[in-house]
Amino acid sequence: MEASNYIALSGQIALDQRMTALAQNIANAKTAGYRAEILDFNKLVSRNGVAETDFVSPGRSHVSTDAGGLIQTKNQLDVAVKGDGFFAFEGQSGTYYSRDGRLMMATDGRLINTSGEPVLDVGGSPIQLKPNLPEVDIAADGSVLQGGQKQGQIGLYNVDLSHGYKRLGNAGFTPKTQAEAISNFASNGILQGYTEDSNVNPANAMTSLIQITRAFEAMSTLSDRASEAEKNAIDILGSRN
Repeated sequence: MEASNYIALSGQIALDQRMTALAQNIANAKTAGYRAEILDFNKLVSRNGVAETDFVSPGRSHVSTDAGGLIQTKNQLDVAVKGDGFFAFEGQSGTYYSRDGRLMMATDGRLINTSGEPVLDVGGSPIQLKPNLPEVDIAADGSVLQGGQKQGQIGLYNVDLSHGYKRLGNAGFTPKTQAEAISNFASNGILQGYTEDSNVNPANAMTSLIQITRAFEAMSTLSDRASEAEKNAIDILGSRN
């Protein structure tokens, strides 16, 4: 196969990965606490043969650190993160972290998310409230008060996704490194009565998706033309023998 075919193939693979990531981002443009998936690509240089040939790397995925916009709901159990922290939840496969702070109180008083999974405190334990005291106040440090008495403290965690992660659900992450509870609330905190919107800009994402789709089609055309040129060359050389 000619080098041009390999070049086109590497470009198509990279563009396909970008289209997949963009489609995922667009699908979650209205998902509370969602962080966009970003792909980075580098140039790979092959020095086999007479001239250098440039290919596209397989790509490296990472999560956008931009915060989504704040939406005021005035719901006393809705919370949003101010700063870089994440909430912790107890899922079926263990602890995971998310910026989605749409919470509710179960009939037994447990503080849970919209999937029914317990919210964890600073020590990694579920938070138990008093169901007979419906009024709840949540302080900036995550302290949960009912009737002026502290019932628990919503944990806020530093989560490092740079060493690898797995997405869980729409807005959750399980990092490969251990998350650490935040104890200094000078730059981080919790806002009661707010939720965080997705950090995806739908208009920009759709524009990028259209551009990438066109680029993919151009790569396909290039590959087809290269294959046709190779076939013609073989036919011409064959006819001379």
